[in-house]
Amino acid sequence: MKKIVLFLIVAVSANVNFAAEKASQYSAMKALKTAANSMPQNVRNQLVRIIGENGSLHPVTWQVVFFDPAADVDMRVITVSRGEILTNEEPWAMLESINLSSCMNLRDIKLDSKDVINTVHTLAYENKIPLYFMDIRLEKLQEGNVTPLWECVLKNARSTTLGTLWVSAKTGKILKTED
Repeated sequence: MKKIVLFLIVAVSANVNFAAEKASQYSAMKALKTAANSMPQNVRNQLVRIIGENGSLHPVTWQVVFFDPAADVDMRVITVSRGEILTNEEPWAMLESINLSSCMNLRDIKLDSKDVINTVHTLAYENKIPLYFMDIRLEKLQEGNVTPLWECVLKNARSTTLGTLWVSAKTGKILKTED
């Protein structure tokens, strides 16, 4: 009986580790590549933001937002989950105005979401912060030629926000924190 219980514990632990590894392989940059392949050539580099929410530490579903002048409201939102496109939509209304200066320079993005998430998770662990969930988004905070930032909203096991960090997508430096 003890051998069966021990085997089940080992099997469940291995399965949990495998699931965590698998989730981390669905990064924002992989989602961007998948989404960009479905876009016309003139829109592929016009990234406005990437959002990953509701995904323990490593989201598997990403919303990739492009500036698309051919769309009714100049925006196209592609949802990618586990490497597959779920939706390709033009929002019928928007609360913001986007234009070409809202787009990021893709060469300024040196860090993928998995790198940022792993670093933030390590910092939280070292500081004994009970981090269980993280919403993460990549975007420019203002128009013009500025470096895009990863905004990381840290949450505990009850999904209560613990704080927010802004990390440079170019250098990896934490530029701002908020409790």
